[in-house]
Amino acid sequence: MGNRKWLRHDIPSWVEADDYWFITFRCVERGRNSLATGPAHEAIRESLLTYQGQGRLRVLEAVTMPDHLHLVAQFNLAQGMRGTVSNLKRYLSRTQGIRWQEGFFDHRIRSDKLLRETVDYARMNPVRAGLAKRPEDWPYRWSR
Repeated sequence: MGNRKWLRHDIPSWVEADDYWFITFRCVERGRNSLATGPAHEAIRESLLTYQGQGRLRVLEAVTMPDHLHLVAQFNLAQGMRGTVSNLKRYLSRTQGIRWQEGFFDHRIRSDKLLRETVDYARMNPVRAGLAKRPEDWPYRWSR
């Protein structure tokens, strides 16, 4: 088995500033509820609001699951996605004791149809996991 290649997560120069991205980052301890608690979710929400106020990103949807976070957002191209996500993870690790896996998954959303599908996918995650009957019943999500 070869070495795993890590992607740089830089936003290419040809990407439009208003493009949305689907980001997932996971906790080290899979299957353990590290995030779907009132304090952790509130810290995540407040951090995202702060970053949004600073112009680093613009959140459309955030769904906090027990061991991972789904985020649909636009990123400030000048500040970059990698630095913003890394800073967010570092802050939450320091203040909430959350242990994150290295790196994150990102996917650029290329159409309005895919944006709707991606937001629906994130919202339905707690339902598929058997944690809620309907997306609106899950208390650990935040929409713009």
